[in-house]
Amino acid sequence: MAVINASGKLIEVSAPGIERARVALAGMPGKLERAIAPALNRAAAHGRTVVARKARETYDVKYGAVLKTLKILRANRNSLRADLISAGTVIPLIKFKVSPRTIGKRRPRKGLRVSVKRSDNKYLKHAFLGLWQGQMEVLEREGESRLPIKRLFGPSVPSMLGEETVSSVTKAAMAQEFEKRLLHETDRILAGIVGRY
Repeated sequence: MAVINASGKLIEVSAPGIERARVALAGMPGKLERAIAPALNRAAAHGRTVVARKARETYDVKYGAVLKTLKILRANRNSLRADLISAGTVIPLIKFKVSPRTIGKRRPRKGLRVSVKRSDNKYLKHAFLGLWQGQMEVLEREGESRLPIKRLFGPSVPSMLGEETVSSVTKAAMAQEFEKRLLHETDRILAGIVGRY
């Protein structure tokens, strides 16, 4: 059984292509695994691109901010499992769409306008822009006095990927890419064998 693990969601790739490849490569020890492993890795890499793009369509966050949290643990002939892992904590709110974005500019009466999800604007009445360890951040006072203050955060990338609209598209894209790459890898192996004769 070949598996892609996308951030805790196992996708068992028991696609028709595996059976076709099994038949085509019958009697050739190790060749089926040699075809499946790179196909899994290409599917996981494709999934990484798709999930970052889909998260970007759903959330007002930069593509690169999502992409850098996604890591692939590659399959090999001894382990037919590719892992697409999103590891990351909550993202500072400044990484999302915030208006205005200038420190010192008079804050609108309604407060800072923030969009974490696209077309879902919210006003944070008491939030303001300021420097936190030398970086511009969205801040808020914890009480009535000027100090202490705290940074405000949006969701983490792993929680974004849990959204059904993101995960369902990613799973379908990876399964489709796996089928395509497995056919390619099988043909490549067969062509190599034929070429020796």
